[in-house]
Amino acid sequence: LDNNRLSGEIPAALGQLSALLQLHLHNNDLRGEIPVTLTNLTNLTEILLGGNAGFCLPEPPEALQTWYANVPARDPRNAPSVCKTTTPPPGTGTDTTGTGTGTGTGTGTGTGTGNGGGDTPSPDPDYCQDFGPCRAGQGDCDPGQCGAGLVCAPDVGAEYGLPAHYDVCEAPGQSPNPDYCQDYGPCSAGQGDCDPGQCGDGLVCAPDIGAQYDLPAHYDVCVAPGQMPNPDLCRDYGPCGVGQGDCEPGQCGLDFVCVADVGAEYDLPAYYDVCEVAPDASAPTPDPDYCRDYGPCGVGQGDCDPGECGAGLVCAPDVGAQYGLPAHYDVCEVSSDGPVIDPDYCRDYGPCSAGQGDCDPGQCATGLVCAADVGAQYGLPAHYDVCEGVSGG
Repeated sequence: LDNNRLSGEIPAALGQLSALLQLHLHNNDLRGEIPVTLTNLTNLTEILLGGNAGFCLPEPPEALQTWYANVPARDPRNAPSVCKTTTPPPGTGTDTTGTGTGTGTGTGTGTGTGNGGGDTPSPDPDYCQDFGPCRAGQGDCDPGQCGAGLVCAPDVGAEYGLPAHYDVCEAPGQSPNPDYCQDYGPCSAGQGDCDPGQCGDGLVCAPDIGAQYDLPAHYDVCVAPGQMPNPDLCRDYGPCGVGQGDCEPGQCGLDFVCVADVGAEYDLPAYYDVCEVAPDASAPTPDPDYCRDYGPCGVGQGDCDPGECGAGLVCAPDVGAQYGLPAHYDVCEVSSDGPVIDPDYCRDYGPCSAGQGDCDPGQCATGLVCAADVGAQYGLPAHYDVCEGVSGG
């Protein structure tokens, strides 16, 4: 029934069509009260009312409001307001009563009622200024001229049978407004367009997710932290908690670490780094930069490089398989647990103690010398040079 030049009110008999699935009444000249009988349309999946002269809800409005809100597909900007029942603002009209003085036929002054108000939209650029505060669907308004719980939405007049450039009083969040959170914030979850710092407590401003909230796609919207992908989430709003990202080392909360490329496990892009509970010191950590990013490492952790292990530990090369890590990983071990097969051991971790190698002259501790090709005596490759006492052994 859309675009059919229909006029008048919605017939109450429509409520008898209980099997109706879609009701398209937009772009006509309909107006007035929405009949309560429409609440019988419990199978309705879509209702479109925009582009009409203006609808309202009869008192009490709760039944119709609940029904309308539960229709899956609807234009939130066309949610009807409650029909105005207060005395209309002064207007112009024909005098209906009069009193006069004098003899014969005389003219007098009188009082009367006019048509300058009521439920019909009023194309008056100063309407809310002169007769406010305005109710939902009334305008033209400016901020502060709407009733309690309402805001002045810019340039939505066409949705209410008013000039398109009119600002109209609405419930918060009902119309797209690029300055909404700036003007009416702090914003709640699902409201936008926002900028950092314009969301309520516990919320962050997630960029470019407006389409998920029936707003323009480029709108930034207030959400709970970690709810939406944001490559700078932990940088801008950190420290992050478990499951939040994208993170960098140092951007996670206490006892959490930033684990690389695990976003897919948290419904984030696969390449996102995500904050997780710091692993147990004995658990394998398959991360080639683990000791660099989260070190110093403990025993059995890797992959390490010299200087990335804790006190009293050394980075043993290519022993990852012994710790449930990739075979080529270098892993932190206790230096006294046994010989470490590393041709550069004394160079990297020296000066070496007695029995350690492979060494070169000057890489042994005070009082020791580097004895050539005695590695077999110490459980090392035979060609290794090993630090010994000056007398040998």
